[in-house]
Amino acid sequence: MVELEKVRKRYNRLSSEVLSDELLSWAYLLTKGYCDDSEVEQMISEVPDIEYFAELYGRAVDDPKVKRAFEDAVSAEREYHSRQRYYARLEREAVERGLEQGLEQGLERGLEQGRKEGRSSLAKTLSELGVDESIIAQALEAANAEDAAV
Repeated sequence: MVELEKVRKRYNRLSSEVLSDELLSWAYLLTKGYCDDSEVEQMISEVPDIEYFAELYGRAVDDPKVKRAFEDAVSAEREYHSRQRYYARLEREAVERGLEQGLEQGLERGLEQGRKEGRSSLAKTLSELGVDESIIAQALEAANAEDAAV
């Protein structure tokens, strides 16, 4: 079994490797068609049966229905690749937005946790220094109210 898509991706130019392998030459011809007349001439001279096929293919290409079908196939392939690039871009943008949102949320949580720990440490230190518990409670309430307002 020959996978023409793999041939199309790997061999985008006619090379000696393609010309030295008859099956590969046929696959190249089927995937690239008549993109370049000089390439077709090279294949005709290297692979005997390709000349007959090229003659038949040339007649078929003159048929308007065949031309339209070929143009539709090329257009569909172009559209497919365009959509693939579009979806890849959308995915990259979504990942970037997700990372940014995650960082923002993590930063907010970290700041909130830091404030709580800082207040707890301050209350403990003030208590150890003998500051009245009611004054400490008022200071913490004022700090919490200030945070809530922001």
